[in-house]
Amino acid sequence: MITAEQILNTVNKNTNLNISVKGRDQEIAFSRFIYFALCKKLTHLSLHKIGRLVNRDHSTVIYGLSQIENILKYNSKYSILYNRCLIDLGFEAENFEIDFELNKLLKEDVDKKDFTILRLIISDLLTLNNDHLNEFYNFRVKPFINLNKNESNIRI
Repeated sequence: MITAEQILNTVNKNTNLNISVKGRDQEIAFSRFIYFALCKKLTHLSLHKIGRLVNRDHSTVIYGLSQIENILKYNSKYSILYNRCLIDLGFEAENFEIDFELNKLLKEDVDKKDFTILRLIISDLLTLNNDHLNEFYNFRVKPFINLNKNESNIRI
């Protein structure tokens, strides 16, 4: 059984933040909302107990849970963070509208094959830790971008 403390440690580790401290800046608040969502999904704790571990009351937990779906759907940074935490806790990653994010980022039509490749690349990102993101970008993303720019046959 997963505990709230394990979830808190996982979120703190993946964000390099302490989400228990006072603060309302977006990065801390959204990371806290991820903690709330993971606790709600993976434990049977009351909202009061979920909030108490990060020095918040149940009404803050309710608000965070009401916001998290849209945050995860429309902000890829936080959907990746949520999925990294799920994976670190031993669960499968979830898909939060990767297609929507791709359409938003590309802002132009791409053929179905390119779209599928990009979708796979983004799915791969969910399994990486911070140390491997740079390597991933240089060897998977950059060649794809160059392929489209130069119309060359770089293998991905």
